[in-house]
Amino acid sequence: GSSQVMTDEQARQVHEEAVLTRRRELEKDRRHRITDKSYKYGIDGLALGAQLKEKQDAAAEEAAHDAAFDEMRLNIDKHLMYVDQQRDEFLRQRDQDVNEYRKNEQKFEDRREFDLNDPNALRNSKPTRDGDDDPNVTVSSIQKFQGEDLHAAERAKLQQAQLRAWNEAQIKAKKEKEEAEKATDAMWANHMLEADLLRCDYADKEADMYRQRQMETAEYNLAQKELQDKLKAEQEARDAMDAVTEIQAQLNSGFLSEDPALTRSFVDPNRVRVDHFKGLTDAQRQAIFDERARQVEEQKRREAEEKELNKKIDDMTMHWNKVAMVQEHEVERRRAELRKELGATHREQATAKTLHYTHLYNDMYVNKIDDDFFNRFGTDHR
Repeated sequence: GSSQVMTDEQARQVHEEAVLTRRRELEKDRRHRITDKSYKYGIDGLALGAQLKEKQDAAAEEAAHDAAFDEMRLNIDKHLMYVDQQRDEFLRQRDQDVNEYRKNEQKFEDRREFDLNDPNALRNSKPTRDGDDDPNVTVSSIQKFQGEDLHAAERAKLQQAQLRAWNEAQIKAKKEKEEAEKATDAMWANHMLEADLLRCDYADKEADMYRQRQMETAEYNLAQKELQDKLKAEQEARDAMDAVTEIQAQLNSGFLSEDPALTRSFVDPNRVRVDHFKGLTDAQRQAIFDERARQVEEQKRREAEEKELNKKIDDMTMHWNKVAMVQEHEVERRRAELRKELGATHREQATAKTLHYTHLYNDMYVNKIDDDFFNRFGTDHR
């Protein structure tokens, strides 16, 4: 090679020196890790422990918040269940009082129309007449004619007063019932409003705590991302330095300089090492180019000879085509002459045939067959 390219021996020495230096540095680092008690093998246990403790504390805090909210929900549910029980108890007691009132104060036999619907009316009724002074004997019985009933108006007033008292008592009971229902509904509405307010308050607190946890998580993730980017940048810098060192070592090696001496096999000088062979030399390439040019010229010469041979074949083919056309024209002319001769022969034969038939029918066959010859058919008697 030239003076700027290192020899195989120099490249081998540089490579070996780089390998030895790298091994010495690795050995030095290994001994330092072994002898240094403060050196931390593998990952940072304290940092991981701190992160794990932080996550556990966050999980415990979140679990405590969830437990507090669960307890609040349980208290609200218990309160609502108590209110529901009170309302159910009130409604049950009210229905029981209504049924008791109906049982005691609104009996079937106390109705106005009970006399019309009493199934035992005839059984419990008195006889039609109990002596002559029976006060139950009315005018319609036609048993006692005493004239006008003087106590009818007073009796009607008493009946109306009694009916009015019944109506007022029923109206009062109905108003009391409606007021009790309104009070119950108002109490229930107040309880529901308080429960809704408590739910809204708890929901707002839970949303605030959730947003706070989200902000803390985002800040923690951002810090982790910055740490990861820093570690990645440092690793990329180390990788770039290692790559530069590797490139420098490869540039100084004889492998990339394509020293032809490295490609020769130590076993057989006429063979090349496949793992070190980087291409042909200039002389080998020129020999290949020369051989390729010679083959191209040989191919051109063969193509020219083939072209000349094809031209000769085409000329010969054209010549024989012309000869064939002349012969074909001669054959056609001879065929035309033969057709003319044959036509003349046919005309002579036709003329001879016409003369022959004319002689037969005009000169030899003079007796003609008339109708009398045919009329004699079938008249012979033997």
